[in-house]
Amino acid sequence: MRNVAIITGASSGIGEAFVREIVKERGVYGSVPFQEIWIIARREERLNKLRDELDPARIIPFPIDLAEPSQMQLVEDKLAEDENTRVGLIVNCAGMGKRGLVEDKSAQVIEDTVDVNCTCLSKLTRICLPYMITPNPVFPRRDGPRIINIASSAAFLPQPGFAAYAASKAYVVSFSRALDIELMPYKICVTTVCPGPVNTEFQTQATDGRQAEFTGFRAAVVADPVKLAVKSLKASRRGRHLFVYGFSQKALHVASKIIPTYWLMRISNAISPARPVAPRQSAYESAYAAAYAEAYASAYASATTGNTDVSANDSSSASAILAASSTTSAFASSAAPTVEPAATLGSAGKSSQYYMMQAATTPYVPEVNQPVAVTTDISSIYSETASESASVSAPTSSEPSGPLLAGDSEAARKILGS
Repeated sequence: MRNVAIITGASSGIGEAFVREIVKERGVYGSVPFQEIWIIARREERLNKLRDELDPARIIPFPIDLAEPSQMQLVEDKLAEDENTRVGLIVNCAGMGKRGLVEDKSAQVIEDTVDVNCTCLSKLTRICLPYMITPNPVFPRRDGPRIINIASSAAFLPQPGFAAYAASKAYVVSFSRALDIELMPYKICVTTVCPGPVNTEFQTQATDGRQAEFTGFRAAVVADPVKLAVKSLKASRRGRHLFVYGFSQKALHVASKIIPTYWLMRISNAISPARPVAPRQSAYESAYAAAYAEAYASAYASATTGNTDVSANDSSSASAILAASSTTSAFASSAAPTVEPAATLGSAGKSSQYYMMQAATTPYVPEVNQPVAVTTDISSIYSETASESASVSAPTSSEPSGPLLAGDSEAARKILGS
């Protein structure tokens, strides 16, 4: 009888911690419970290093991507090689998630999240079940095969800004708990593990390298992957159906059963907003920025093309507007805004109001560019204040010859007065 343990996501983080603990497990009289330990992940070098460090005789690396159907088949074929193969343990640790708004993520990222977190976990479990089920078992349930599925406390609530990941983990919880009831007659225990933030590489990957560590209240509840693996294995041996790790996550789990979901979502979003909020400006700063940007856009377009609006695809005009506004406005941010090339603007293009917002005086540039409405007739302000400020003449090159309305506060006062 070849007894096998299978761990996915084994190259780092929680999966690696499970491998290190399973290698140390011993049965009766010091015997090893698993003759082979299959470790699955995409990074071959890390898998080989883990094998060489821990137990080259028992550990078998599978450097594959389970999201690829052809590579999932390799696991199935390997199981079928020996009719005496028995899978005693599955630990599904492989997972992925990308933080951010759904509108900012590609369709491929959403698909990959569902494939890795839901589809691969379900397919691998189904492939292994024939090698786990014993008809009419006579052994106690604590000695039967075990399945450990790593979910997350994100499964307890929908999470704006992490929507696909939270939804996929809710699937893992639902699937695993139902499967546990289905497999009870065969003395197979399915344990669903729901940790909160864990000190792994996940945060770096979820933020595309922008953030390596958890911040805010999450930083206070980060779990150690080794302790998580030890307690999860212990919970599985005891036959636990759901194991929520950490006091804070237990409190969240209880709250999710009592408090309306919408309230909890609003509280969570207030603590950690899914959509970044721009710093507040004074009324004068906001009015001056709007007046300055629109006056410059209108005057520059009129001087160069005779049109009163910037062409949707005229990126050179937009660049000039932004460059001038970022250097001459008294309230401009220290970092000059980035202008998208005309080729990336799409067939619809963007109006001058888009560039007005990009030239606004906050250091934050919103991810979703909504038009900024300026209801005041800027032409009347410009005509009345032009004599008091620098006059605008048609430039001799593709860029403006000098600042427009620089230091002119009268325009802002009129907007504020209106």
